[in-house]
Order: sequence, then C-alpha cells, then structure tokens
Amino acid sequence: MPVVIARLAPKPERRQDVLDLYTETIPQIHAEPGCELFALHTDGNEFFIVEHWATEEDFQAHVRGPVLATIRKVLAEALAKPSEINRVDSIPLGEATKGVLRPTGGE
Repeated sequence: MPVVIARLAPKPERRQDVLDLYTETIPQIHAEPGCELFALHTDGNEFFIVEHWATEEDFQAHVRGPVLATIRKVLAEALAKPSEINRVDSIPLGEATKGVLRPTGGE
C-alpha cells in the first residue's frame, strides 16, 4: 500500500477551523480498520497529512467512510484551493526501519 501525502491550504481566517476539525476527527480515523499512520503536520500556514493503511481495501473504506465525508464538508468552505493528494511508493534504502515510513513486510 502506498503512502498518502495530502497538502491543505486553508484560508487564513479558517486555519483554526481546520486544526479543530482534525483535532476532533483524527482519533476516529486512528480507530478505523487498517489505519497504520495518519499524522498531521504544519509549516505554520499549510497542513500536511501523511497516512498509511494496511491494505488498499482499508484505504478505500476510509475514503468512502463517514469521517472523511465530514472532513470534506468542512474543507469545502475552509480551503483557499483544492487539496493536493499524492500517493507515493517508498524507495527502501539504507536501514529497513529508517528507510521507509512503514515497513510493510514486502507490500
């Protein structure tokens, strides 16, 4: 399963709303089947989400699920531009535990 990296650019006046949204919903996402990583980061202006799911089916269930539907509804009004969502594959170089975000046993 690839790593998913999302970049969110909130309107300046809605930045706190986006942070509050993820503060509320990340515990629910962490409880979803197959969620191995869902982490929020910021550079002070934009937010970056790094996520990893155990299987493609788990990821698709997350995408179709009610928590993400709630997130999309809030983000539709809060973002200055559409989210950038990238699915990337790890290139495992160096030490196995340091060269990838989540070693997955050969996936």
